[in-house]
Amino acid sequence: MNFADPGVRAASLVRLRWGAALAEVFSLLVAHYTFDAEVPVGAVVSLVALMIATNVALAAVVSRRAVPAPAVAGVLAFDMLHLTALLALAGGSSNPFSVLYLVLISLAALMLGPRWTWGLALFAASAYAALFWLVPHPPMDHSGEGFASHLRAMWIAFTAAAGLIAYFVVRLASEVERRDHELEEVRERAGRHERLASLTTLAAGAAHELGTPLSTVAVVAKELERGMEGRPGPEWASMREDVALIRREMDRCRHIINGMAARSGDMEGELPRPLGRSEIVALVRRELSAEEASRVDLPLDDGPAPPVFAPPRALVGAVLNLIRNGLDASPPGGRVSLALGVTGTSGTSVVVSDVGTGMRPDVLARASDPFFTTKPPGSGLGLGLFLARTLAERLGGRFEITSTPGAGTAVRLELPPAPVAAAGAADVV
Repeated sequence: MNFADPGVRAASLVRLRWGAALAEVFSLLVAHYTFDAEVPVGAVVSLVALMIATNVALAAVVSRRAVPAPAVAGVLAFDMLHLTALLALAGGSSNPFSVLYLVLISLAALMLGPRWTWGLALFAASAYAALFWLVPHPPMDHSGEGFASHLRAMWIAFTAAAGLIAYFVVRLASEVERRDHELEEVRERAGRHERLASLTTLAAGAAHELGTPLSTVAVVAKELERGMEGRPGPEWASMREDVALIRREMDRCRHIINGMAARSGDMEGELPRPLGRSEIVALVRRELSAEEASRVDLPLDDGPAPPVFAPPRALVGAVLNLIRNGLDASPPGGRVSLALGVTGTSGTSVVVSDVGTGMRPDVLARASDPFFTTKPPGSGLGLGLFLARTLAERLGGRFEITSTPGAGTAVRLELPPAPVAAAGAADVV
């Protein structure tokens, strides 16, 4: 419960005042039937009805708009006057339930700033002091049962006030803990985005710095290949094969560097657009090799689904990384499945599941960290899960990994729906 939010603050006050009305009825019954107190029932019932009527009005206002802090302070001041009137009708300053002023002051401390809280505290002290003037008491002889009843009532009042104050303090502590947890998540998310920006800069720099020497080697290899054309003999044939191998490996290096820059930089520069289910599947299928496609179960076009609003290359690259991670983790011949579904918020869920070895809890906790990998050296950079998680978070979605050692792993991306204006132009099949 975030009392700093005006809407939450006002709605909470409405609920608390309903509880206060019930507590007033309970106190009236206890005073009347347990302590045989002479209470003007008609006047007290009228005050309780006034509390209920004002709360109905407050609830109506809250349903339409947020209530500012001065209005909340006014409601709490009214409640202090209301409590003062009840106490004046039921014993005045000697009524043990006067301790309930503390509950109202505690609410002010939770919902309002220091200035309002101190002002209401002074107002409560003045209201309590007014009871000594409104209901003067002659000297009392507390011999016998009368004083014992008063002590029991004081104990009940103290217990009620202590319980309410403890409840609100616990709620406040829980709220602080929740806010700290949210701040920690925000810091972690910001850290991941900073690491992604660093990766983008590194990949772009590597592509730029290595592009020129790789191009030079490729040109020289091409010239060597041309110079050896038409020359007979096995030695020249072997040299031509070596030069062709050099060119192929140079092209492979260039493809790897460009792929690194694209995978880490897609979210930085590519604009999102609506993507239908069939388009996502088609883009993924186009990028899979024949051997990979033979082990991947892709979803069929089985009905309408909402489009997802995402950068195409980044989304397809993330899905491909998840599929290839699953293939690497699966035994020979093991299959990986891709499932596309609808979330509870009309978004799109992308689930990649494998039947591999699964992950231990300690590995699962670090699986989406950048450069963390359990693959042999040279088999991967450890960026696939990190980039998929960053993509989901930047699009306002969720990322989740579930894994059972010995049974396999499932990675789930939940992406929000496309905006209405953009969705109309998308293929939703």
